[in-house]
Amino acid sequence: MVTKAQKVRLGVFFFIGLALFMGFLFIIVGSRLIERLDTYFVAYEDVSVSGLQIGAQVKYHGINVGRVENISFDPIDVNKVIVEIKVETGTPIKEDTEATLILVGITGLKQVELFGGTADADILEPGSYIKAGTTFFDDVSISVEEITAKLDRVLGNIDSLTSAQNQQAFTNLLANLEKVSNTSLSAANELEKMINSPEIENIITNTADFSDQIASTDVQGVMEELELTIKQANQAFTHLDLMIIRSRRDILLSLETLKDAIDNFDEFARQISEDPTLILRRR
Repeated sequence: MVTKAQKVRLGVFFFIGLALFMGFLFIIVGSRLIERLDTYFVAYEDVSVSGLQIGAQVKYHGINVGRVENISFDPIDVNKVIVEIKVETGTPIKEDTEATLILVGITGLKQVELFGGTADADILEPGSYIKAGTTFFDDVSISVEEITAKLDRVLGNIDSLTSAQNQQAFTNLLANLEKVSNTSLSAANELEKMINSPEIENIITNTADFSDQIASTDVQGVMEELELTIKQANQAFTHLDLMIIRSRRDILLSLETLKDAIDNFDEFARQISEDPTLILRRR
């Protein structure tokens, strides 16, 4: 039989548990009701959001600022996935901020990380779309594709180099190089023989003797004699110029006299032709 004291203890325990439950519920629900959050959207195109769940954290430069509220398809473009996020009011999300999906540890779960945002950019209004950033896996896949394409080109070039035609061309090149090497060696030997020939030695000896003769010659005396010769030649040319000038004057006088004589003879011939009787009268 349950005593009155047991009923009292049971009632007290029930009310305490109910109060704790209500307080916990108030804390959970009240915090959701009290907190001020802004809603933003992110459109991921041709990107897998596998591992991203509703309630996942949203971080801004590593700081927890909100959570993922909803994940849905774009009703217009099925290749786009619309992620609705809620962040704390006052979070400085700029127009050039990017939202990237990152892994959380090794669990395979993902969260949204907000990067970028410059001081000069304007604040993005709540309800707007945040630009989707490329994920680490996207960058890796792009790099792998580029490396694969380059590797394919390298293998193609190696295959072209190792073709039968290129091998034959390489063999011909080596043969030509060997011929050139042998020709160069022969030319070097011929040049060495020419240098060591008696003719070259005689030329070198004669050149040395000529240099010694020039060194032993009285250069100053030769220069003085050359200067005296030049002066004498100048004087001779000066006298020759004077003679030419005088002769020119005499020639001019002779030419004038001859001209006068020709004029007189011409006048005489004209008078005779006009009146031949002048000859008889003059006689």
